[in-house]
Amino acid sequence: LQFKEVGGTMDAGAFPVGLVDVGQVLGHNATSGLFEPFTDAGTYDDFAILNVDFINDGVNDTVVGELIVRGSVYNAKLIGVTNKFKAATPMIRYVSE
Repeated sequence: LQFKEVGGTMDAGAFPVGLVDVGQVLGHNATSGLFEPFTDAGTYDDFAILNVDFINDGVNDTVVGELIVRGSVYNAKLIGVTNKFKAATPMIRYVSE
């Protein structure tokens, strides 16, 4: 795996309050400068997969150091992955078996 060297800041208002699980697929919102859960309808300038859990209080943005940008991941362990996300992340190999 290769991680985003500078990590990333998660948008507290974009995630549900409580535990955010490892495997969440993320898009970087260029307007806010923060990562949020990826959706096919969103417009993003960067993409990553969360490799650690974090607790979101819904108010304070959280800095996360392990955002996968390259490597092999188990497709079944991902949260919110779509074909559009896969197309936007050619350096990630999605393993099904």
